[in-house]
Amino acid sequence: MIQATKYINTRVDEGRFGEASGDVYLVESIWKLLTDVEDLHLLMDPEDFLKLKKQLHIKTAGKNDAFWFRSRGLVEVMKMSKGLREKVPFVLGVEVDPTGGPRLQEVAMRLYARKREECDKIHLLQGMQGVEAAAKRFFFAYKQVVNAVMGSAEMNTECDSVR
Repeated sequence: MIQATKYINTRVDEGRFGEASGDVYLVESIWKLLTDVEDLHLLMDPEDFLKLKKQLHIKTAGKNDAFWFRSRGLVEVMKMSKGLREKVPFVLGVEVDPTGGPRLQEVAMRLYARKREECDKIHLLQGMQGVEAAAKRFFFAYKQVVNAVMGSAEMNTECDSVR
């Protein structure tokens, strides 16, 4: 997924919006698949999940350390997925108004109004929104699995049945 987001950035920089929108669809699909896996984890027997936790040597690093942000790979992929929104002004061909004005929204609305002319950009922008939404759904599902299986305090103590 990291490579796919790099492809997206490269293709957007080169103005190949149609190809980038295909890659964005792929990244969104991967996030959705990961969310489905998390949904399956909720169906898993908690005892089996705790055994898996012990076998994988998953331990809490600190009391304030969020469990779902310990995976460097997940954090990197999430940052890259969220970083796609920084490409929106480039795709629209406008600079961001530092005062927070509506310039970006106005250009986006004009683009949607003449949708036949630049459909690749529209598909890319919609895909970027989909990636962001899918990534957020994944992390909320991941947090739910951690809370359901390991408890809201992440089970700082080992389960007796797992030892």
